[in-house]
Amino acid sequence: MKPEPNVPVSRDALIRSAVPTGVVVILAQKPDMKSNVLTLQNYYRDGRLFIPIFRSKESFEQSTRGGVDKPILWMDRRLFVSMLRGTETIILDLGLPDEIVTSAEELKGIFPEPFDVSRQTPRE
Repeated sequence: MKPEPNVPVSRDALIRSAVPTGVVVILAQKPDMKSNVLTLQNYYRDGRLFIPIFRSKESFEQSTRGGVDKPILWMDRRLFVSMLRGTETIILDLGLPDEIVTSAEELKGIFPEPFDVSRQTPRE
């Protein structure tokens, strides 16, 4: 049986399908290779603090139009979600037509799988 075309997709399903297994993040500073600490860059929009993430390097470039002078990094989604405290606002593909605004709490609920530091996930 085919699903009806006008049936709305749940928000969880939308986010689950939109956020890939790896995301591009902006770092606040160049990582120290002797450290295990990464600091994500955050920004303000409409008076609210948020962390931007991107589906790909291409969506990062479209969104920022080359206007970001910070290091970027491809990161496993599980690692990214594990770094969140739960109170952050996250914006996927900032400023693009398919932008999604979500929260760390929502992402943690949708992607509860832990990040296993003993295994490395191949980049997709």
